[in-house]
Amino acid sequence: MPEPTKEHTFETAMQRLKALVREMESDQMPLEGLLTAYEEGTGLVKVCQGQLAKAQQRLEIIQRNAARQLETKPFDPTGAKAEMPVARASAKDANLF
Repeated sequence: MPEPTKEHTFETAMQRLKALVREMESDQMPLEGLLTAYEEGTGLVKVCQGQLAKAQQRLEIIQRNAARQLETKPFDPTGAKAEMPVARASAKDANLF
């Protein structure tokens, strides 16, 4: 039986786990085979959990980056809210100097 490795994709590891479960539930596997399959399955579960944890970390980073996008607004020295968004600012506003 193949050893679970880091080279497994999440999908291939899940396919192998499903196959192992079918084999183990068939009542055709001897005890030693069941133990070997169980051991392989626990290794595959660890691979899947590791890949899911990495995916979750990537999602959190993406969400964090999206939440911190810079938003540019026209400068207002009085502190009042600008009435005109940057996209509608005229060329006159852009040529302050």
